[in-house]
Amino acid sequence: MTQIITDSMSDILPQEAQRLGVRVAPLQVRFGETSYDDGIDIEPAAFYQMLREAQELPKTNQVAPAVFESLFAQALSTGESVLCITGSSRLSGTYQSAMLARQSVGGDRVFVVDSRSASLGEALLVYEAVHRSALGADAPSLAATLESLVARQALVGQVAQLKYLVMGGRLPAVAGHVGAALSLRPLLRMADGRLEALGVCRGARKSMEWFAGQLRKMPPDSQYPLILASADERETLAALRDYLRAEELLPDDTRTMDIGCVIGAHTGPGCLAMAWIPRE
Repeated sequence: MTQIITDSMSDILPQEAQRLGVRVAPLQVRFGETSYDDGIDIEPAAFYQMLREAQELPKTNQVAPAVFESLFAQALSTGESVLCITGSSRLSGTYQSAMLARQSVGGDRVFVVDSRSASLGEALLVYEAVHRSALGADAPSLAATLESLVARQALVGQVAQLKYLVMGGRLPAVAGHVGAALSLRPLLRMADGRLEALGVCRGARKSMEWFAGQLRKMPPDSQYPLILASADERETLAALRDYLRAEELLPDDTRTMDIGCVIGAHTGPGCLAMAWIPRE
C-alpha cells in the first residue's frame, strides 16, 4: 500500500483529503503577528475576508521538515510506502523540506515528486495518484507516472483585482489604477514551476474567450480531469464553466475547486484558473 501525502498548496481541504485517503501537511499563513495552519486554522472563505480588510499582504511559510518527517514515519511504521507530492520548488521551500525529511527517515520507500505547480495543478496530480493507487499501482510506478505528467501539464489563469499585485510590489500603483479603470486582467501561466505573464485581456467576455482559446490550442487528454478554480468567485467560475460547456470544450471529467490561502495571498480574490493535461 502507498500513503499519498501532499501539502496545503494543493488546496485539498481536510474533508476532501479524508475522502481521498490523503494526508495534507499545512503551510503557514501569517497576518501580522498571527499565524494560521493553512486549511486547518483558516479556510479560503475566512482567508479572503481577512485579505480584503488587510493593509498589507499576508506572508506564507513552507512546511517544516519535521512535519513531513512525522507523516512519513507514521506511514512507514505501518508497512506502507510513501508518495509525497509538493508544490513547486520554485514557489516554496516545501519540496526541499520533504527531501530533507526523506533523508532523515531513510527514504528507500519514500518517493517525493515536485509538482512544478500549485493549487489546482498540484491537486490534479494528487487525484491521478489516488486513482492509479486504487487500481493497484505501487509507489515507484506512481512517482514515475507523475513525473511524466509534470512535463505535460498546463495551468493558466487570470487576475481580476490588480490591487493585490500592487500591494505585493508586482505592479506599479499607477499601472494598477489604469488597469483597473480599463477592466484589464493580467493573464498568467505556470511555466517550469514559475508563474509567467502572458499579457492582458479586457472584460469578462474576453476573459472567457481567452480560456476557450487555451483549450482549443492545447486540447485536453480525456484520460485526465480538467480542473477549474477560483479565488472566492464561485459565481464567475460557474459562468466560465457554462461558457466552456456551451463551446463544447469541457471533458466529461471536469471538476471545480477553490484557490486557497497560499496562492490567494499573491493573486487576491477574483482569480480564475484552469489546469489540465493536454493531448500528446
